[in-house]
Amino acid sequence: PSDESLVGYLFWLSRPRFWLYLAGPVAVGVVYAADAPKEVVTPLSVALFAYFLVPANLFLYGVNDIFDRDVDEHNPKKDDEGREVRYEGGRVVPAVVVVAGAFGLGFVPVLSPAGIGALAGFFLLATQYSAPPLRLKTTPLLDSISNGLYVLPGVVAFTALAGELPPALAILGGWLWTMAMHTFSAIPDVIPDREAG
Repeated sequence: PSDESLVGYLFWLSRPRFWLYLAGPVAVGVVYAADAPKEVVTPLSVALFAYFLVPANLFLYGVNDIFDRDVDEHNPKKDDEGREVRYEGGRVVPAVVVVAGAFGLGFVPVLSPAGIGALAGFFLLATQYSAPPLRLKTTPLLDSISNGLYVLPGVVAFTALAGELPPALAILGGWLWTMAMHTFSAIPDVIPDREAG
């Protein structure tokens, strides 16, 4: 869709090429936790997949774009011919981003305490990666560690089915993988980030 309309703009803001970065771990968590094939596709697993496919991405990248507005003026990915849209200001986008995040709170009543903790961790890191006061993306090593947020949807999904956390080594392995993924995705932003100070 064209980014000239609000719906089209929000579509591109949510980074559709990255949608499976959050929804994919949900699928892995569900399959890992399921004791039988019939447990893989349930109303809860489908709802989690759908939430982390679009609204959670809209929240994550919306927060990023709102707080990177000045930096994005120097980012070639955000120019008129770029792969991503640039946040130009206004109240509508922040309101939509808040609503997209709030939808995730609807899972709290059906999650175990471990699942609620993983969901809270996702929202904390998704916000503080880009937003003050921590703005983790500006601190070497913390920017990489905080990208463990991408494994947390899988942890949420696992706990939704199993009622407990997945094995610590599975979480650690996923966390290290997301840190490596972050390194590759951050390299193209080095020059624009330097130009923006």
